[in-house]
Amino acid sequence: MTESETIAEAWGLTRLRELTQRNNPDDAPAFFRTMQFGGTISYRTVETGRLGFAWTPQEAVTHPDGGVQGGVVVVVADFAQAFVTLSLLEEHLPRSTVDFDVRYFSLIRSGEPVLVDSVAINRSNRNTTIETTFTRERDGRLLAKVTGGWVIAPGRSFQTKTGA
Repeated sequence: MTESETIAEAWGLTRLRELTQRNNPDDAPAFFRTMQFGGTISYRTVETGRLGFAWTPQEAVTHPDGGVQGGVVVVVADFAQAFVTLSLLEEHLPRSTVDFDVRYFSLIRSGEPVLVDSVAINRSNRNTTIETTFTRERDGRLLAKVTGGWVIAPGRSFQTKTGA
C-alpha cells in the first residue's frame, strides 16, 4: 500500500465507515429524509472505491402501479456514488456529479429489497467514473445500471453540513 493509499484510508474511508455505521438520518441531506429513505438502507460493503447496500423502496417513491419512479433510482445512485467518491479522498475536497448514464432493465417495485453496488471503475487526479448496479435481492436480476462521472474540485468552496 502506498503512502497515498494509507492517507486515503485514514481519511475518506474512515469518514465513510463512520457515516455508514451510525446510519443516522440526521447525518443525511434533507432530500434523503424528504424521500423517506431513513430505515430503508442496510449497508453491507464499505471499502475504498466501493459501497454496497440493500435498499427496500417505500411506496412514497413509486408510481401508482408500485414501480419506483426512475428519478429516484438516479437519486439513490447519486447518493451511493457520492459515498464511493468520499472513500477515495485523502482529505476533505469538494466533489460533484458531472453526468449520469442510466439504463433501466426491469421494474423496481416498492417493498422488494434491491442490492445496490457502486464501484469506482476509473480514477484520475480530478475525475472519477463510478458504476452503480441495482439487482433484485431474491433472484439477482439486473434492474438498472447507472454510470456516473464525478469531478473532484480542489480550490472550490462548497461544504456539506456533515463535512462529508
